[in-house]
Amino acid sequence: MFSKRFVGWILVLGVLLVPFPLWAQGVSGKAKLGCLWGYIDAKGKMVISPKFEFASIFFQGRAMVKWKGLWVVINKQGLVLGGGIKFGNIGLFSEGLAAVQINGKWGFIDINGKIVIKPQFDAALRFEGGLAAVYVNGKWGFINKLGIMVVPPKFKMIGIPSAGLIPLMVEGKWGFANLKGKLVIPAKFELVLPFMNGLASVKINGKWGAINKFGIMVIPPKFESIGLNLGVGLIRVKLNGKWGFIGPDGKFVIKPQFEGVGIFVGGLASVKINGKWGKIDITGQIKIPPIYAEIGPFVNGMIAVKVCK
Repeated sequence: MFSKRFVGWILVLGVLLVPFPLWAQGVSGKAKLGCLWGYIDAKGKMVISPKFEFASIFFQGRAMVKWKGLWVVINKQGLVLGGGIKFGNIGLFSEGLAAVQINGKWGFIDINGKIVIKPQFDAALRFEGGLAAVYVNGKWGFINKLGIMVVPPKFKMIGIPSAGLIPLMVEGKWGFANLKGKLVIPAKFELVLPFMNGLASVKINGKWGAINKFGIMVIPPKFESIGLNLGVGLIRVKLNGKWGFIGPDGKFVIKPQFEGVGIFVGGLASVKINGKWGKIDITGQIKIPPIYAEIGPFVNGMIAVKVCK
């Protein structure tokens, strides 16, 4: 599989992906000897003891975990669902479905671990707006939730679709196309992230800023790195080697001071201090002390954490 890394993003099979886990900058997602994942609640109480090689966020009471070398679906009690079906690889739940790999092919399961779109694709992305990108014979197309191909495979280099726009590479530069493949924002950027809540992060001349859906630069490109705008009004950015948060106007709300940060979910964001991860609120106050090797977002009342002996 062709793979090329771009500052926290990976180009795989011609698609720009957020590496798993997607919630933090500086999180490896790799299992280390003596380290296991479990879950805590918003107060920091351990509710599912650390026993997994990796653990994802909960969605509608379900989460994907890596257990004994393979991926399975669990509920909030830590019980394996779906009859114990194990997957070679798995994506995050989105719109009630998650992409899974079985015997080298990708399909989709529902929140109970039941296969609803049979594995048949060479690769697959999460559903956004009722559509999911799938890779067939070297090209990307789109299916609906019935597994019907609604946009034939014709794209070679794409990013994760969002808000009806597809990050698309043309002659070495990135822009945005509609679902018909027509370029609607010129390909002039070194790298782009998907649109989230009206903004897309873009890299130009080595620096990151953000554009609106008209392609107008609304946050000047001056940052070393930038995250997605997930709707809480705060965007994670890196400046002079430290991470902080800005508002949609580009002004700092939480000054750069952290070694790494995650996205705000449920009013909390992960932060890395002195090599350990904890949580802050939107005012920058520590809510969960930085004591974990890695930590996920606060979703459905649960936070995935990695504990090392």
